[in-house]
Order: sequence, then C-alpha cells, then structure tokens
Amino acid sequence: METVKNEQEVKRPSQFLKPIDGSVIILASHLVRIKTHYLDSRKTGVLCSPKNCPFCSAGQIPRYEYFYWGKLDTDEGVMRMPSGMFFSLNDKEAKLKKSKREFEWIVSKSGEGKSTRYAVTRGKDVEQDEKTIVVNTGKLVKAVTKYEKSLKARADELAPDFTFGEEPR
Repeated sequence: METVKNEQEVKRPSQFLKPIDGSVIILASHLVRIKTHYLDSRKTGVLCSPKNCPFCSAGQIPRYEYFYWGKLDTDEGVMRMPSGMFFSLNDKEAKLKKSKREFEWIVSKSGEGKSTRYAVTRGKDVEQDEKTIVVNTGKLVKAVTKYEKSLKARADELAPDFTFGEEPR
C-alpha cells in the first residue's frame, strides 16, 4: 500500500512506448503522423484543425507527431517517435540506401526537456515481410485514431478561450 500526499504527482501511464538512452527499437509498420499544437501553459497537446484552426490563427506553430508500431527492447506496441529521432532515422536510411525497417536501431538520448536530443546507431539486420508491416500499420492507425479523438476533444474544449498571444488558463 502506498500513501500519496501530493495527488498531482500521480501521472497516468503513457499509452505509447518511449525510447530512452540505450533502447533498441525495431520499426514494424509504416509511418503515421498527425499535426498538433503543444500548449505550454496547460502542459498538454491539442489537435491542429485542418481548416480554420484557432490555435494556428492565434500564432501557435503546429508540430508533427510521428508514430510507428514496433518493438522497444522487449515491449511491442505504438511508439511516439521524437522528431529528432525520426529525422536521424531518415538520414541513416538515405545513407544506407535500405529501409529503416531492415535494421534494429540503438537509441542515444542526451539532455532533458526542450534540450533533449536523439540519435540512432544501426544495429543488427532484421527481416520483416510486407504483410506483417501492413497488419501492424492497421493496429497503429486504430491506436492513433483514438489518440487523435482525445486531442480533438481537448482542442474543442480549449479553443473558445484561446486568443492571440495568450493561452487559456
């Protein structure tokens, strides 16, 4: 049994696998990406609307979130890929002239918060068939669609209070 004095410190476990320094990842799907905004004052994300986004209109710069179905060490599931890691993988893929799904990748992470940086190093070769990639992409789309709905609900809730240069409180 655990007694918690500050209930605000209790966080919901993430639905996504998060790579840490030294993690080994294997990508087993196609990429899925969504466009979002991060609201610093609320420490939360909201979905960017494709038309007439109130957050874009208020000067908030959108960002992309990148997702793969894959294996992280011994766990399998949805990975939210930090953008630095995604672009590092793309650079390696271009240099190797082979798909990033044909290798395991060892993650290097440095820094914390907004100064976090990721890099990847090629590990062993892996074999995957296209049928598995397609099946896993379907599982990924289902999970990210659910996540998108929660981000849209949060955006609908916060958008009426959002004005240029100010975030809702």
